[in-house]
Amino acid sequence: MIHILPICILFLGISTASAQYEGFSAYAAMSPHFPCDQFLQIESHAKEPAMAVLWGTFGDDTTCIQRFLAKFADRPHALEIHFSDEVCRRNSNCEDGEFFPQFSVAHWSQILASANPYALQAVWDRLSDIRAVVDKYSNSNTQLVLSTGLEDDYSPQAYAILSHVLRAWWPYILIRSPNHGGAVSPALFKESHGSGARCSGSAQIVNPDGSLLSLSESRAFMQANRNCYIALLWNAISQGKTVNNKPVFPRKSRTFIITAADVANYGALLK
Repeated sequence: MIHILPICILFLGISTASAQYEGFSAYAAMSPHFPCDQFLQIESHAKEPAMAVLWGTFGDDTTCIQRFLAKFADRPHALEIHFSDEVCRRNSNCEDGEFFPQFSVAHWSQILASANPYALQAVWDRLSDIRAVVDKYSNSNTQLVLSTGLEDDYSPQAYAILSHVLRAWWPYILIRSPNHGGAVSPALFKESHGSGARCSGSAQIVNPDGSLLSLSESRAFMQANRNCYIALLWNAISQGKTVNNKPVFPRKSRTFIITAADVANYGALLK
């Protein structure tokens, strides 16, 4: 049985006087085929760059994460990692390599709510892998952010157990990315998705994830969320979807595209 011990939480300098972190979504950055060079070119335009990664879904190559942390080591930057893909769980299309892909939303919530020791050990193992990377390559300019899962549908009891476990073993910022509502505590705040996502109350990270926005709409999105903690841009082809936002399976076989025009256009939005 795992014994969960409280630890002292170290928050790395969130300040109302600080400018927000801005960036271009890189959920697929752990794929060895992700166009990291082009991604970093976009990020270089942001005063305080932000990177958002979905852990393990598209591969296990952490090179692009390391490159992001090294490139911006001399200025404030934020790295957000989504602990697991709860979108695929909801859509019943998880694949090998996902976190317990065989379990439905309801079954996974039951397992977590029961504090199943095998499941909690697996949570610890995955978090240890994440910590091994971020602890080695981040520095004092890095804001490290972990979500409890991408767009989760946890039951209240499941979220209470999982968030407590992660909070005990993650000494940085913990946030929640809920599919619909749900408690935030003990996470510090939550993330909202979609074209209408706005910072308000506990929602302090926004991403148009899943919404096809024109460049003018993307500009309006960033302007409307200029007071957020983290605001991220998103497009479909950089995630390996079609230009019409249709998913491609298997995920690890996707072709990820960031064009020269994307570098220029999204980079300009981050200036």
